[in-house]
Parts: sequence; structure tokens; C-alpha cells
Amino acid sequence: MVQNITGSGIRQAKLQFCNSKSYNERDRERIEKLFEKLFFCHDTKTEISQEYKKYYPRDIEFANVGGLHLISIPFMKWAINLHKEIASGYNQSNLVQDKRMYIATNMKRIKQKADLFSQFEQAASSCGVVLDKDILNDIYLRIVLFSFRAYSGELNNRIFNKAKTS
Repeated sequence: MVQNITGSGIRQAKLQFCNSKSYNERDRERIEKLFEKLFFCHDTKTEISQEYKKYYPRDIEFANVGGLHLISIPFMKWAINLHKEIASGYNQSNLVQDKRMYIATNMKRIKQKADLFSQFEQAASSCGVVLDKDILNDIYLRIVLFSFRAYSGELNNRIFNKAKTS
């Protein structure tokens, strides 16, 4: 589920940041490099590495008909921890208490968790990506927001759109 949820957040953030005219040429190149390092496109003709297999569930493997974007290994620890944080914030009591403000409330909670951003920053740095901390934080928060939306959409779909039995 990490690949689906966080991977979808990464793809959405890439569309927003790589097509933005808000940054100078040097920053745009660095942003593109970050997204190149964040995930890789898996071609079904090539074998997935042994090291990566534990992050590549069978259901995704069967659904992949080519070109699936997978989170790269340097960012995997961060993606798993992000997914755990998102899932822990999505429970019945939070939904009742926060109602429409569910995502905003949980975004605020995650912003206060400096260790998650630090993991993201370290993974980017380990890949040789050097970006202004404010830009990196903007990208990080956008990925988190899109991941929240993807997770709540996935969960709500499972809860409310179950197959009806007679």
C-alpha cells in the first residue's frame, strides 16, 4: 500500500513542481533530479533487484503491465514511516472529532514531526540532491498532502463501495 499511496503522492507533486515556472532554471533542474531519485519506472521486461523485492508486493507486481513508478530504496524508510503516520491519524475517533478538517489537522500533526522531514532530507542528500530547504519542505508537504488524499480515498472506497450482497 505504501507504493500506491505515497507513490501516488510523489507523482502528483512531480506534476506540480516540475511544470512550475516559479523557480529559476537551476532550482528546476534540482527539483527534476529529486523526482528522478524519488522513484523509478519499472519495466516488466527487466527483473526487479533482490534488494527491492521486499518493497514490491505481489499484488502490485501482477497489476504492473509496464511503466509502474516505484519509490526508490533511499526514500523507502521515509515512505514507510510517512504511511504509518498517515494511517495512525486516520481512525474513527479522529474522523468524528475533526470532521472536515481531518486532513488539515493531520497535516499540522505531521508538520510537527521534524524526524519525518529529516528522513526525507537525508534521503535526498544521500542521492546527491541539493535543494534549498524551503523548496524541499514545500515538495515534502505537497507529497504528504497528496498521500493523505490518496489514503483517505482508498480507505473510503473500501469502506463505502463494498460489493453489495443480497
